[in-house]
Amino acid sequence: MDKEITLEHNGDEHTCFTYIAQQSYIVGSLKPYHWYKKLVIMGARYLDFPSYYISSIEAVESIEDPDHERRLENKELIERISRYR
Repeated sequence: MDKEITLEHNGDEHTCFTYIAQQSYIVGSLKPYHWYKKLVIMGARYLDFPSYYISSIEAVESIEDPDHERRLENKELIERISRYR
């Protein structure tokens, strides 16, 4: 479900939208693919998230994507993003 929230960062208030998963749709046994986790970490670093938050993402166990083509597409995406840093 989409929800509008207001948060404070460096003394400024920001209104934004976030997605909050409904409990009935959460499957705790699912793990993210390695490429997805890498993209999330890259985004968190780019947006200068706190180091403790990035560490909590890094601690999440991830798995290899069984779809070879999708895995390669996202590997290439990560490489392209890395060149823009």
